[in-house]
This record gives sequence, C-alpha cells and structure tokens, in this order.
Amino acid sequence: MAILLLLTAIRNLSVFVKISTFGVIFIFMIIVFIIGVGIYAFTNTHFIFTPPDIADKESSWIKLFNGSFGPLMGILGGGYYLHNITLPIIKNSAKPENNVRDVFIGYFLVYLSYSVCGVMGYFGFSGTYFTDTLGEKEIKSNCLLMLPSTNVLATIIRFCTFCQLLAAMCLMFACQRQ
Repeated sequence: MAILLLLTAIRNLSVFVKISTFGVIFIFMIIVFIIGVGIYAFTNTHFIFTPPDIADKESSWIKLFNGSFGPLMGILGGGYYLHNITLPIIKNSAKPENNVRDVFIGYFLVYLSYSVCGVMGYFGFSGTYFTDTLGEKEIKSNCLLMLPSTNVLATIIRFCTFCQLLAAMCLMFACQRQ
C-alpha cells in the first residue's frame, strides 16, 4: 500500500502513461487466456441449458439466469467510475475533432471485450476441467482463484494482472488529481 501511495504522488502524467502502455499487452494476455479456457471447454464439455437429471453426470448445466450477481456489481461500479475518468483525457486530446469517433471506438472495444470475456469465461470456467478435475462447483468472484498455484500459465496471468492493476491505479489517481 505504501508503494502505491508513493507511486501516485508522482505528478508527471507521462510516467504513468508509459507504465500503462504495458497494460495493453497484459490485458491482451488475460483476454487470450480467458478465450482459450472457453475454447477448451467448448471442445471438452457437453453443455445443457435445462436442469440436469441426477443420472446425467457427463454434462455441465449452464444457468441462463442467476440471482447471485454481487461480484458483478463491483465490476459495474468500477466501470462507471472509470468512464468518468475519461473526461480529462478527452478534454486534453491533441485532435479534439476526433473525440466522438475515438470515444465510440473505445466504448465499442470495451463492450466487445466484456462480452467475449463474459461469455467465454462463463462457459470456460463452467466446463468439465473445473467441475470434474479441480472440484469447483461454481465460478468464484476471481476466476484465477479457481486455478491451483502450481499452474504456470495462471501464475503468469496473476503477475500480469498485478502489473496492470498497479499501472491503472497510478494513472487513475493522476487523472483524478487533474
């Protein structure tokens, strides 16, 4: 926490932008990981959309509606906070005539990444690898908690997530100060 406080005290915004440029690589790795888990589940799991019979152990039941949406509310709250942070960035853009186009492209890419990761992650982390092999019955609030610490790929993704969160927090605090 002290390191984060010291990093956010730096006033030069270009430092945060340079640190955050690696975030694109980290986010890309996380998205590819989640899509890969989803593709793996589609190839190895038989999904059904109606409640399974007791005898049907071969299939994974996909709930289309669920009442436990608490973890999603934290993500949505963070998303609304971050969308307000974009205002100083847009205000200080080099070509203000392209703001509408740039904001549309940015929001569309965010929508696309949320949708693809949501669908592929839900199917992927509901697949037989997690339900049968690891004994996970439901998706945890952080999907990386479902993977063992001995999984090398998950450890790399955890490190990427740490670096991305560290850079994003510094950039958010710097933008909010302005």
